[in-house]
Amino acid sequence: MSLQARAVQPRVTDMPITSTDLARRGWLIGAGAAALAGALPLSSLAHGTAPHVEMWSSEGCECCDQWAKHLQNYLFVVTQRKVEEVAAVRKQLGMPEKYAGCHVARAGRYVIDGHVPALDILTLMREQPQAIGLAVPDMPTGSPGMERGGRKDPYQVLLIGLDASATVFKSYS
Repeated sequence: MSLQARAVQPRVTDMPITSTDLARRGWLIGAGAAALAGALPLSSLAHGTAPHVEMWSSEGCECCDQWAKHLQNYLFVVTQRKVEEVAAVRKQLGMPEKYAGCHVARAGRYVIDGHVPALDILTLMREQPQAIGLAVPDMPTGSPGMERGGRKDPYQVLLIGLDASATVFKSYS
């Protein structure tokens, strides 16, 4: 029996994992789970695109920054813009002031006002109703970005119709 040298090919498991690999895996796992749950359109997963949100908030608003992080945890790409007058942007986007939260955002063709949960935005984008968008008026404790220990106040996510009327999209308690 002769001993022959043979080339040893490194196995995939022997190679170091880079942060880029982890980011790709995390995105694919999260996007796959969201698509299976019906929250993301399958076309988004097929094209490898994440939903984009452009948000406007006041400088130094920590709860707005926390809401942006909440969205990023659900695979949104968030562009934050700090402005002096959030109300002026809200008006320009067409969201009535009576539904105002502390920040305003645009997700696709929809306006998102206040601390709206990411899954509700994904549902809105999947269902595509004829509407201005979603709003969580004021700043309810326990909504995304407004977590304060274990306290959770009940609140409603409102669907704002094209006629500026509101219906309850989802209730939280």
